Amino acid sequence: DHFERGTGNRSMIPKWTSPPTRNTAEWMAAFGKNPRMAVIDKISSDLSYVEGKLYRIDREGNKQELTNHPFLDFWRKPNPLYEFTASSLWKLQNNYLLLKGEGYFIIERHGNGYPAELWPVPPQWVQATPYQGTPYYMVKATDGAVMEVSVDDMFVMRDLNPLDPYKRGLGQSEAVADEIEIDEYAAKFQKKFFYNDATPGILITLPGAKKEEEDRFLARWKEKFKGVDNSHGVAVLGGPPNAAVTVTKISDHMKDLDMVNGRIFTRDAVMEHFGMPREIMGITQNS
Repeated sequence: DHFERGTGNRSMIPKWTSPPTRNTAEWMAAFGKNPRMAVIDKISSDLSYVEGKLYRIDREGNKQELTNHPFLDFWRKPNPLYEFTASSLWKLQNNYLLLKGEGYFIIERHGNGYPAELWPVPPQWVQATPYQGTPYYMVKATDGAVMEVSVDDMFVMRDLNPLDPYKRGLGQSEAVADEIEIDEYAAKFQKKFFYNDATPGILITLPGAKKEEEDRFLARWKEKFKGVDNSHGVAVLGGPPNAAVTVTKISDHMKDLDMVNGRIFTRDAVMEHFGMPREIMGITQNS
């Protein structure tokens, strides 16, 4: 049998590119809207201010810290834009890792090959990852153009997906995506419930109204009960003087839906997933 050293791993390299998952952009947008995502921002904020150190290791394994080096200058100011400070970029990178399990920087270099600038790339902008015979990333720029970035010029961090570690990453927060979305839907439901609900909590019916009276009543109904200040009142319908009076409940109260406890449960589930104590997020009733 013939064996050629160093070629056995080629079959493990993907033959095709790996595009971003369909919900990547929506997931990134949810980060700025859902309060359950505040755990991610807290973790990334704390990590972003951790200072790194540079060491030189000699042949005997002795380690000596360097305090003056071109790489340290680059590390302190990795981007010329004022708002892209070192801490803000590392915070952004960790947000990407927690959200989608992958973060990218395009590396701009000096003439001698040393890194000069880092430019963050949102995961959903990476349209294609390297595969056999194609050692570059395809990135969709802000102007819509797609550019090819060599693997040597892309700084990549990735939390490997156990299902397929050769493709796109898996963010830690994706395991609680359903809980986070449930909380978002609950918030939207509450907003619509209080803002645009035209259903009274109690309906008192007096039979015998005519068509004209029904139309007139419908207009008065909307005027009286629609909106935040008028919702969940008591409605009275007219009818013959001898008809029986009935009282009917036609809507659920927010307390009946147990919405508050449901959102608290979701909040606690997300924090437990990230190992975040409630006190760090300002929840002190059990302290």
